[in-house]
Amino acid sequence: MLSYFHSFIDLGLFVAFMGAFGIFTNKRHILLSVICIEMMFYGVNFFLVALSVYLDDIIGELFALFVLTLAAAESALALALITVYFRVYGNVLFSEELFSFYMQSLHFSKYLKNIIPSILYSVHGKEVIIYVSSNNLIKLITFLKKHTTSQMEQLIDLTAVDYPSRKLRFEVIYQFLSITYNQRITISTSVNEGNSLDSITSLYSSAG
Repeated sequence: MLSYFHSFIDLGLFVAFMGAFGIFTNKRHILLSVICIEMMFYGVNFFLVALSVYLDDIIGELFALFVLTLAAAESALALALITVYFRVYGNVLFSEELFSFYMQSLHFSKYLKNIIPSILYSVHGKEVIIYVSSNNLIKLITFLKKHTTSQMEQLIDLTAVDYPSRKLRFEVIYQFLSITYNQRITISTSVNEGNSLDSITSLYSSAG
């Protein structure tokens, strides 16, 4: 009986150790990190069940059921987060380059908000989207083109979408490209029927 107990303890420690080792050595794959966390939970369960049988006490098995419930909840939450991550970034790999890009984007967004507090700023993958009111549109585009931290030299697309149910029914979308930084920025603004937007042809001739 004692030999079986030690075998289960050794197995639990091995599984838990392998899970911990996988977490500390894996720095990129999110799904693999979740699997390693599950391994640690199962290693603890091996230990609890073995101890419960050895001591002839049901408490260990009850704790094991609790750990299993916790592991199942953690798996469901982790898979949901991974699904969202995959939809946004297109993969489940953590990229240091992507992390650096987001840190720069965060700093840049705070800088923009100091200039135009009313803007809304979001990042999807490596696409930056800025929502701005029509009153601040020219000011923002001028800044993005001429400032050294952005240098949006090219207007690559200009389009509009009609949402009849909205108060500001027309959404006008500008897409810019910085050749210097190899970065795109999308600007979105909304305007009501009968109102107009200031032209940006003085900044980008392709807008005419």
